[in-house]
Amino acid sequence: MPVCISRYATYHSKNLCQQQKRGAQIDFVRWTCRFKHECGGLGDRLYGMVMTFFIAMLTNRTMLLKDWQEKGTAPMTDFVQPALVSWNASIEPSTTSEEFVKVTDNRNHPLLLDPCRSSLFHSPFTNLQTNIMTHESLLRNSPCFQTYCGGCQGSLFHMGFWTLFRFTHRLQQQSEQLRQLAGISSRLPYISMHIRTGQGETFDDPLRHNGDAELQKFR
Repeated sequence: MPVCISRYATYHSKNLCQQQKRGAQIDFVRWTCRFKHECGGLGDRLYGMVMTFFIAMLTNRTMLLKDWQEKGTAPMTDFVQPALVSWNASIEPSTTSEEFVKVTDNRNHPLLLDPCRSSLFHSPFTNLQTNIMTHESLLRNSPCFQTYCGGCQGSLFHMGFWTLFRFTHRLQQQSEQLRQLAGISSRLPYISMHIRTGQGETFDDPLRHNGDAELQKFR
């Protein structure tokens, strides 16, 4: 584990403990999905969560995630639980100390490229809606990242994902059942493919939403 990740996990834990004390001055950033049609699918949301983690780490804020509660949608805690960072801590800000910031569909937004220099945060508790992660090479080369986590090797998304999440027993059981149905041994390497077959509802994207007719091409 990179030193900067270990350092932030300790910092995060200490801040949650300090939060219980009266008068503690702790800054938070919480990923949220306030405008549902702009949150994207699961992959987009995961990118946004991981990006929020790096923003929190590089700006010395304590990161939280607000679970999506949509009709017919299972809570994310059915599938993932906190790994090294307790992002599901029950902390609610006062209405006077809360702000909302939205950064969607823009990999080159200043907040994503160099969080330390951003002037977007004006409150000790910021709700951030983002569905994207900037180019890893640009974030890695930013002065902000170099100061805090210079020398980190490997995929930043991979690093952030496994810092935040571990799969639940339920998800692992379901995955194993699907592997067995497909005749895939868990001991052998395999390649999985994600094929979109749903119909678009919030935006026009016909190549990704052609339905079952598109799936037949892979037979």
